Amino acid sequence: MRRLRSSAAPTEVAWGILLGWCLCLSLWPARLQAQTPAPTGLRELRSVGGITEYQLNNGLQLLLMPAGQHALTRVTVTYRVGSRHEGPGEAGMAHLLEHVTFRGSRQAPDLAGEMQQMQVRWNGSTTLDRTNYFSWFNTDSPTLRRVLQLEAARMQDALLGQTDFEKEKPIVLNEMGLRATALPQQLNHALQASAFRQHPYGRPVIGFSADIEGLSLQRLQAFYARHYRPSQAVVMISGAFDQAAALEAVVQAFGALPGDKPHETSGMTPVGAAAAAASQPAAQPTDLPEPTQQAPRLTTLRSTQTALAVGFRTPGMAHPDAAALTVLGRLLLGASARLVQEPPLSGQVRLLQAMPLTREPNLLSLGLMLPNSASDSSAARRELEQFEDRWLLELGQFADPRRLGDALVRRVAAETATQLRRQLQDPDQAAQLISHAIGAGDWRLPFKLLDALPGLLAYDVRRVASHYVRAENRSVVRAVTDPRLPSTESGEAPQGFFAGLFAKPAEVPSVQDPSQGMERIKSGAALQPFAAGTHPNGSAVFKPDPSAFEPTVQRLQLPSGIQLALLPKANPHEEVTLLLQLRWGRAEEMARLQGWRALGAMLEDGAGRRNAAEIRQLRQQLQADIRIQSGPQGLQLRLSARRTALLPALELVRDLLQKPTLSDASFERVRHASLAKLEPAARESVGTVQERLRRYLNEQQDLLPGTPDYSPSAAELAQIWRELRAEQVREFHQRFWSAKQAHVAVVGALPEHLPEQLERLFGNWGVGSAADASGLGPGTVSSPFTAFVAHRPAHRPIAPARFVATLASSGHDAGHTDEGAAPSSALVLMLHELPMQRHAPGYLALQLGTRILAGNGEASGSRLSERLRQQEAISYSVSATLRVPSEGDRARLSIQASAAPSQVLRLETAMREEISRLLRDGPSDAELERARRQWLADRRQQHGQDEALAASLLTQFDTGLNFISEQIAEEEQLKQLTPAEVLRALRQALAAPGWVTLITGAPSNTQ
Repeated sequence: MRRLRSSAAPTEVAWGILLGWCLCLSLWPARLQAQTPAPTGLRELRSVGGITEYQLNNGLQLLLMPAGQHALTRVTVTYRVGSRHEGPGEAGMAHLLEHVTFRGSRQAPDLAGEMQQMQVRWNGSTTLDRTNYFSWFNTDSPTLRRVLQLEAARMQDALLGQTDFEKEKPIVLNEMGLRATALPQQLNHALQASAFRQHPYGRPVIGFSADIEGLSLQRLQAFYARHYRPSQAVVMISGAFDQAAALEAVVQAFGALPGDKPHETSGMTPVGAAAAAASQPAAQPTDLPEPTQQAPRLTTLRSTQTALAVGFRTPGMAHPDAAALTVLGRLLLGASARLVQEPPLSGQVRLLQAMPLTREPNLLSLGLMLPNSASDSSAARRELEQFEDRWLLELGQFADPRRLGDALVRRVAAETATQLRRQLQDPDQAAQLISHAIGAGDWRLPFKLLDALPGLLAYDVRRVASHYVRAENRSVVRAVTDPRLPSTESGEAPQGFFAGLFAKPAEVPSVQDPSQGMERIKSGAALQPFAAGTHPNGSAVFKPDPSAFEPTVQRLQLPSGIQLALLPKANPHEEVTLLLQLRWGRAEEMARLQGWRALGAMLEDGAGRRNAAEIRQLRQQLQADIRIQSGPQGLQLRLSARRTALLPALELVRDLLQKPTLSDASFERVRHASLAKLEPAARESVGTVQERLRRYLNEQQDLLPGTPDYSPSAAELAQIWRELRAEQVREFHQRFWSAKQAHVAVVGALPEHLPEQLERLFGNWGVGSAADASGLGPGTVSSPFTAFVAHRPAHRPIAPARFVATLASSGHDAGHTDEGAAPSSALVLMLHELPMQRHAPGYLALQLGTRILAGNGEASGSRLSERLRQQEAISYSVSATLRVPSEGDRARLSIQASAAPSQVLRLETAMREEISRLLRDGPSDAELERARRQWLADRRQQHGQDEALAASLLTQFDTGLNFISEQIAEEEQLKQLTPAEVLRALRQALAAPGWVTLITGAPSNTQ
């Protein structure tokens, strides 16, 4: 039950959890028994990598991962049940059950409402092997105790009533429709169905619409009673919390629950008793073994965009080959990325699944998105097949000893281990990865993988490549735009006589005991405990309270004029976050220049004396995360690194910003990649309702091309890129990029003499002689660097309008073409332009009013979510965004909700009715108090995040405020706010003329 994305978490997201996050490494306690003895009914089993495992008498596992420096407490409850455990006709039941349990229990009939009352953020997700429920909140022992009680109630006596069951069915179908148009998900589903014809991994986690519609409450209750039990669950508490209080709270909440036997019927509700009774017969086996694949398989599906995908069956997470497969996945990704950078067939590569985070064998799979490639004719499809052959040949190179050496494998393995180690020491990320590992068989599996990575050699990777990455073990999906393809086609792909004659099927083994060998884990064994409230270096834990940390902030102006803010924030991994902001020019002048568009993407192709490969290698050595966002009036750079690596990383940043090569070849690569994205979008947007809306908003505000705030079309952007020249990019860099108006904010474990080093590196970086503007393009002025002047967009009212795109005009089919095809989904977007400035008196009141109306993406708690999801079950997702500038007064409120196409008019009507009702009656005292408390809780969470603190420091250079004065002003406004004040702010903001509405995916007869 995610706020904005599917609860049926895609495996590519799981892999992003494993390798994509690059955060901090903590060095703190591996054992707790000396400080926190386990209470009666709970025994300590072991500690690995700062996580201590306990077990209750009823079989429930408990994992504690204390992190005193963290701003939040996180509770994750993982059940060892996923879509793999569903029987025939039950596809999607595990995910549907996840939804229904959020409806409440006997102890908490309004589970979501109580969570929100405590300012607890909550969600859940379902995968192939497990279901989890997670919540996070500001550290507070009573809140932790109550959250654990609510989770115990969910485990023991969820209501599972007929009304709630029937309400969640359309919600899940709406969610299914929202995901159905995502091409990566289409490719992944097609690969899974091709590779697994018998095993349940071949079905999508979210299920099939026919199964969801036909599912009975009795089957759901039986599934619940069979799987939601203490012996099937793991509770993990991570982040900042009182360990002794947490242990006691777990025993009090879960200790009295029955063990391995099904739920007792005594004292249960009729629904619970029916569930327990239904659970008595033995469940049918669901893990049907997948027969060995004998030949390559090919699936062709019709899509709006050309794409290719390939998958190879490989063992699950517990297999000894997991580490080698992880490295192989990264190598295959790199080879594919190089291939799609070459014309004429170019695009983007996606790692759909790497080393499977699953219990059983799954897929190592990649997708190539080829938006500029034709596939609408026989000739075009033959060209696509030739490119496919080339790609598959490229993927097979890693079995060749001449192509893969130990040095490359060691480097990739070391990078993987570094990223994995960082994640395992972050309380939020570790909880998510370990939840996957629980589903795969043992929570310690990531540590086993971490142990294996450093010892990998090229032989190990070549061995798994030769065994798994071959034709007999391969499934390929072609997504083509050929209208003659009536539906999805799937079958064996002949190899030819001789290739078929000597084909050897790949045996893909399962692991019977995932816990085997876990006693030999070494990862984390050297970690040392430290006293509560301090870090290993003896420094105090950071408290997210402005009165505590504002006195430690240093605000300096360096001799060169650079504005610098420093906030020391001790952390056990000694990491530092630095934000650098450069600004220049007037918006009216910069809107006519385009050289900035290519700069950010060209920097790492070469800078100073380093080429692209040397820059990548240095970043890997420093373990520095550097991100640069370039714009017409400035750039912002984010640098995250260990304290000891910060200054060398700043040396690299100096070269990237001041001495980029900006070669013609680099420019052509960036331009080619940009056009590959824009040209298909330009073709597809012609005549669409989105394009009509774009033109309407520009016209209503008198915005023309070449003026600030103008929103260009994809076709206009493509033309800009076609006309752009490398000389313009180099001239823009020479003329505007400098430290003349630089702001720097640094938060974390600050190295010594940082101000002096920043002055040395950037203090003399200024603009020299006046730039030759001849290459800058039409409208260029010949003056040198111009000082930054903040853009002040002015509000202009927009007349109400309504734009509708029907399924027919969108090219969608409202029917079901294949088994498991998801229903379409419709969206309603309502926009309102309003006059408002960030520091105006009514700003905070309007923010709270927006939350009361539409929330912040939550499934309940706001007026719209309560009606559209909880009561009427129309919409899976409801969200609102209020954008208010700090300069000028052009603000915009947007509200978006989804529904099935048949319900879209009802959805629009309900949205308008709730807006009118709020503007007529205003919020209640309870609604205002809940929104006020949530606002304060969110602000406290932001004060615990390094990047959010650094961003606030940058903003304070302009406002002249500090954390204490900001807090005082904010709290004073919050105290004075009344429902009448919020109503007044809403009425002023949402006064005439009215809303601009966009509806997509509506039935053909919609007016």
